[in-house]
Order: sequence, then C-alpha cells, then structure tokens
Amino acid sequence: MSSLEMQASELVAKRYTLTELLGSLQRCIDHYYNRLYYVTGEVSGYRGRNQRGHCYFNLIDKVSDPLHPEAGGGELSAQISAVIWSSRYNQIAQHFQQVTGQPLTDGIKILALVELKYDPRYGLQLDVQDIDPSYTLGEVARQRRETLQLLERMGLMERNKQHPMPRPLRRIAIISSPTAAGYQDFTRHLEESAVAPFIEKALFRATMQGKSAPQSIVAALERVRQHETLFDLVVIIRGGGATADLGTFDDFAVARAVAEFSLPVWSGIGHDRDESVVDLVSHKAFKTPTAVATAVIDAWCAEYTLLEEAHQRLERSWLEARQTAQTGLERLAQLLRQTTLEQLHREERQMLLLREQLSVSPHTLLRNQHTLLESQRERLASAARYLPM
Repeated sequence: MSSLEMQASELVAKRYTLTELLGSLQRCIDHYYNRLYYVTGEVSGYRGRNQRGHCYFNLIDKVSDPLHPEAGGGELSAQISAVIWSSRYNQIAQHFQQVTGQPLTDGIKILALVELKYDPRYGLQLDVQDIDPSYTLGEVARQRRETLQLLERMGLMERNKQHPMPRPLRRIAIISSPTAAGYQDFTRHLEESAVAPFIEKALFRATMQGKSAPQSIVAALERVRQHETLFDLVVIIRGGGATADLGTFDDFAVARAVAEFSLPVWSGIGHDRDESVVDLVSHKAFKTPTAVATAVIDAWCAEYTLLEEAHQRLERSWLEARQTAQTGLERLAQLLRQTTLEQLHREERQMLLLREQLSVSPHTLLRNQHTLLESQRERLASAARYLPM
C-alpha cells in the first residue's frame, strides 16, 4: 500500500452506534459540567405537574430588536428543556408564589439553580434544583421601569389625560370579562342608582388575566375604536387578584393602546398595590370597579345639578322678564287710559263749543256778518281817498 493510500485510510471516520456516540457525549457532559449553575431565562411551554408529579417546561432566551424595543418579545436565541422533579416541586413552587405573589407560568423570567444533564434517550435537559424568586421580582420591576421610561420618551404618559370629558357622560364602553366579579359589581352599582335610566353601556369582552390577556385587551380597545362615535368614555375594569394577573396592566402594548386611545379611558383594576402602568396613563384611575361606577354616577349627578341650576336661573329670568313686561303693560294701559280721557275731554269741549255756536239764530249770524262787511267796506272807502287820481 502506498503512503498516499495509508494517509487516506487514516482519514476515514470511525464507525459508532448511536448509543455509543451519545453515551460518549453523556460522559463528556458529566465530566466537564459536573457542577451546579445559575441560569437566567424565560419560562415557556409550562404545563404544570404531570401524573407523576414532575413539572416539565422550556427555558428560553430572546434577543430584542434594539431599534424597536417597544415591539416587545424578540427573536428566540436559545432554548432548552427543563424539569423540576416531584421530590422538590412543592417546595420550589410554593416558595416562589409566596414571595412573588404569582405562580410559575409562561412568560416569567427566572433565575434557576440547575444541573446540566444529558440522557441518550431524552436529550439535553436542565435539572432545576431551586428558583430564586427575588430575581423575578427584580425583573418585573425592571420591565415596569423600562416600560414607563419608553412611554415617557414617546410622550404618552399624559396624552389620554388631555382629552376633555364629554358632557353629559352617558354612553360607556366597558372592557371586561362578563363573568368577572368586578364587572358584576360595576353594573350592579350603576343599575341600583337613580341615574341608571340615563346611562347607556356596552360590554366589549376581553380576557383579563393570563398570558393572552394583553392581546385580548388591546383587541377589545380596537373594537371600541371602530365605533368610537357611539361612546363618551371607555372603562377597563377588573376585580382584585394575584399580582401575576394584575401584571397584565403593566404590559407595554396595553398601556400604549390606552394612552393613544381617542376617548377618555378610566381604569378600575381592583388592587391596593402600587398603581399599574395602565393606571398611570389612563385619563383617571380608580382602586375598584365600584369606585369607577360611583365616579360615573357622580359625573352625571354633577351635570344634572348644573342643568337644574341653569333651569332655575332660566325660570327666574323668565319670571323677572314676565314681571317687567307686566309692569310695563300696566303702565302703558294707565297711560292709554289717561290719554284717552284727556282726548275725550278735549273732544267734549269742542262739541260744547260747536253746540253753543249752533244755538245762535241764523238771522243773528247774518246780521253780525253784515255788520262786519259794512265795517270792512267803510275802511276800504276811507283808504281809497288817498289813492292817486
């Protein structure tokens, strides 16, 4: 065999079975990754415990677009399966929920203490030993802070507050779940009030908790926008709940949709913790749905009071105008009576004078006229003597 043929034979890959190759990979990982690691990532594909009590999910990383951070999400950059075995699931899950106020679920970013495992049958996997809940709390606070900073840069924090409130306030678009206790409280409080016959309301259904809640609320706002000329106000209401559920209202997409909406938006999310981002960008924020209903009632009552006061002022003005007109008419009638009496007296005196004149005999009148004419003739004759001849 030539030297060239010998070199070529050495380049031929050694043949392995799949079990042998993956077994070698397993031994390599066990040797070089034989300690615990802290790993950060986002929970995805969370399904809870299976029948054996184990919990399987994926831990993923995403890369956000630096030019468009407001888009949220990002492109998937890494993914690995993870498991919490039944022997420590209760301790990890209960501690996490106790500290953060929310259960493990999709979309949550965690800091997990893991051991890297590889099994030729099931592949590469993270064996979760523990989860640090303080990291998740810090991550939530960071995301909220970044959302507020982005809204501020976009000039959206005060935009919805600048909308004038329609008067009177009577047509309300409600974004809520029809089965939510908060929605029931809101409608009951309105219907039990005296202003109920004057309030028109329409429900735009939305999911108010869970992973799909932000998208559902934004979609409901868009449906309202398509009929915005029919409404004076939008209210977003939800009863109290876990911190995780209320995290929906810190979502950038929801907050932006509220801030940019063309009608005033009132929020009544039903929580006593710090204000949500939606609360901060809304036209007005209230602690509970019932408080929103009370504000609607108060707004209507205030408008009714203004209308009642205007009616009273109009009535007083009308009474004053009527009294002034009545006084003027009475004075005019009095003047008319006085003028008529004076005219009647003048006419009466004239008639008496004529009557006296008519009572003189025609002969006396003729004689008086004849005497007057003779007197005029004599004056003319006397004046004629001085005329030149």
